[in-house]
Amino acid sequence: MSQLRFEALKRLSDRPKVQVELSTPNISQFFGENVFGMEQMRSTLAPAVFKSKQCYQNHEKLMKPLPMQ
Repeated sequence: MSQLRFEALKRLSDRPKVQVELSTPNISQFFGENVFGMEQMRSTLAPAVFKSKQCYQNHEKLMKPLPMQ
């Protein structure tokens, strides 16, 4: 089993490096740009779950706990 791990690591180190062109040298300008944001959460999550997430994020107390399923 350990031989398989060593072989996998060897193959990884033998792979050619991929050159990536950055749009800007400052990574913080584009880090997290295409992530699951508030609008995506609002449209995807159930209303009660989204409200719970908002309360948690704003350090507010929920009026009643969410039902467990």
